[in-house]
Amino acid sequence: MIEKENLGSFLRENKELVKEYIDKRLEIFKLKMIRLFSKSAGYLIWTIVSLFLFFLLMTFIGLVIGFWLTKVTGSYV
Repeated sequence: MIEKENLGSFLRENKELVKEYIDKRLEIFKLKMIRLFSKSAGYLIWTIVSLFLFFLLMTFIGLVIGFWLTKVTGSYV
């Protein structure tokens, strides 16, 4: 006779396939999290470097304006 198939017998027969499927899904999830972290870290580093260069540029522009005003007014004050 044909045995009635239920969820328990299905899982017993396909235990290795289910385990492999779950392992692959976990690996995909881990790789997605690594990709997300890498992108976030890259944007953070890019932002920090950009802000540093912006403040460096503002400092030099301030010095140039200060030296120009010194020359125009004739006083360092």
